[in-house]
Amino acid sequence: MTIAKRVLLALSLFCAPAAARSPAAPARQHTAVTIDPQIFDRYAGYYQLGPKLAVRLWREDDHYFFGTVGTPQQQEIFPEGPTQFFLKNVPVTLSFAPGEGAVTGMTVNQAGRDIQAARIEQAVAENLSPNRMTPSHAVKNGKRYRYYVSNHLIAGTNKSRETKSGEGLRIAAQEIEGHVITASRCSSQSRTRSSQSSVLRMQPQASRSRHFIKHA
Repeated sequence: MTIAKRVLLALSLFCAPAAARSPAAPARQHTAVTIDPQIFDRYAGYYQLGPKLAVRLWREDDHYFFGTVGTPQQQEIFPEGPTQFFLKNVPVTLSFAPGEGAVTGMTVNQAGRDIQAARIEQAVAENLSPNRMTPSHAVKNGKRYRYYVSNHLIAGTNKSRETKSGEGLRIAAQEIEGHVITASRCSSQSRTRSSQSSVLRMQPQASRSRHFIKHA
């Protein structure tokens, strides 16, 4: 399967029926505590979460952050102990092995599933950054064609990646946007069905209430 097809398949998964998705693990309650900020300095750095995914940990005074390398995405994390941190409103925790030696990795727990993330150098992390895409267009014979293209191809920093590894993408805009529109509609329909189900569950109780009032 080509990378372009995998991108479109990933978008189509947003439209999967709710029953087909794995149930979310019950959220565990966390309590933030105060730690010596210098403790966190041992953990600050870059970690590899997947073949093409790296994250960075850093602190600003006594605030701690977790972000995806190559994107503006970042979240503040909160300590619940000297070796454990959590994200608010997201079922993700980070933990480190206790000790005074060099930190070689961390454990990321996402909704009950552990992911081992090895510590890596900054240069390695930046090479693993996600293959983000930007809308663009071209004009041929007076006709305008819209498509999405990998950022590094626009920047011209690594054009050889497209021909050698297939990682440079150009995908017709209507393909991606069609999947996004379909996924959005499915999400809206799912919320509507959920709301209707809640109303239907309330109706029998309401009917009983009217019955009791009538015979009171």
